[in-house]
Amino acid sequence: MANIRLRFIKSYRDRHGKVRHYLRKPGCKPIALPGLVGSDEFMRAYGEALAGTSPPQTEIGATRTHAGSIASMVIGYLASGAFHKLAPASQQQYRRILGRLRAEHGDRSIATLQRKHVVLMLDAKAKTPVGARDFLRCLRLLTQYAVQHRRARGRSHRGRAGEASQE
Repeated sequence: MANIRLRFIKSYRDRHGKVRHYLRKPGCKPIALPGLVGSDEFMRAYGEALAGTSPPQTEIGATRTHAGSIASMVIGYLASGAFHKLAPASQQQYRRILGRLRAEHGDRSIATLQRKHVVLMLDAKAKTPVGARDFLRCLRLLTQYAVQHRRARGRSHRGRAGEASQE
């Protein structure tokens, strides 16, 4: 068997006995390469990694996020151009608020979100009126994003925190 020597390739056997191959180009992050050295899959990935075009990475948790859920809307909004146009301080604050919303209610459908649900969420934040106002602002942006992308029906939640209708 011929021994193939490629530039920037580091191979080692991990603690489970599996041989791993990485492209470790100076100044770049290590890139894991699939398959055996010399195989078509390996050479294609090696060529792309050398050229700087890495294969698309799947987002962590993407298989656990369901379409139309609050979690998928948060992910979509955080990746949108509207979010990236915000000031860095606003991005940080919105990311924190939306991350908490995703953790608490991420598995629920955005299409079934009603005013009474929003009122209950705001009531839970009654001790911090500024926090409730910021939460409502973020929720408003999220529902507008969902309506624009046809993932929620109806209008976004408008009105002030104290205004509640019987729905």
